[in-house]
Amino acid sequence: MLIGHSEGGLIALLAATKMEVENLVLLATPGRSIDDVVLEQIQRRTPLLYDEESNIFARLKQGKTTQLVDTNLWGLFRPSTQHYMMSLLRYSPSELIQSRISKTVIIQGARDIQTTPLDAEVLYAAASPSSQLLLIPNMNHMLVYCSSNPKDNLASYGDPNRPLHPELARKIKQLTKKLLVNQRFKSASDAT
Repeated sequence: MLIGHSEGGLIALLAATKMEVENLVLLATPGRSIDDVVLEQIQRRTPLLYDEESNIFARLKQGKTTQLVDTNLWGLFRPSTQHYMMSLLRYSPSELIQSRISKTVIIQGARDIQTTPLDAEVLYAAASPSSQLLLIPNMNHMLVYCSSNPKDNLASYGDPNRPLHPELARKIKQLTKKLLVNQRFKSASDAT
């Protein structure tokens, strides 16, 4: 089983195209290109930066870096991260998932402000028929319980004491247990 969260989900999808991964679990993984996801976030939160961010993405798609980055966008586009961002821009999550024939479980929080339920739906629509979609109410991008209060959502990003959302913990436990049972059954069958 391979589990990937957020950008790690994109990396897990890419890994699953290079090697056999029987069970893939994607947690809050973008279903659209990274520029679409990030530009949507900026449009919602700081629309005044949208044009500048859009221009930076356009340069990165052309394989060009930039040193002129607004301080408000520095965390995302500082020069040391621009080549990483260029590498992410090369991949379409929905195209990567189409190449999988094995089971993929897509888990998304309904209160996620980074990747949205739309991303999970895009992935699920492109996934194999054996795949599964689980939308967890009151779970955010940090995979924890979150109320409808936006301040609570943002506060969870800096609170390491919040436990995993109970429904997510149950699902991961269920998947792991099922995988272990199947592995034991397969090992027993192989031995006979």
